[in-house]
Amino acid sequence: MLEKKHRLTKRKEFNYIFKQGKAFSTKLFVLNYSPTKLPTFKVGFSVSKKIGNAVVRNKVKRRMREALRALQNQINPKYNYIFVARVGIELANFEQIKESFNYSLEKSGLLKKENND
Repeated sequence: MLEKKHRLTKRKEFNYIFKQGKAFSTKLFVLNYSPTKLPTFKVGFSVSKKIGNAVVRNKVKRRMREALRALQNQINPKYNYIFVARVGIELANFEQIKESFNYSLEKSGLLKKENND
């Protein structure tokens, strides 16, 4: 579970990232992100009613949160993120979602650079 300090909760925060931020899309979701002045990152998840009933949507959100939690220490803390699920994510298994998260963050340049000296 993500800590409370890492959650986007207010509509105003979501709207700001959607309007001012950049986007990167994959087959399973769209990643929206924008810079933040806070010392830690914040994350929001959005799953439309087009994706199944409430049980399915909550399952998708749980899987997305867990996939992000695995990458939590590698994420660039200077940005806020919103992950918007696309139709079809409910059919993907957890490994596919994890790989998609890693791919999108890597391609967007949002993972911390590691020094392998």
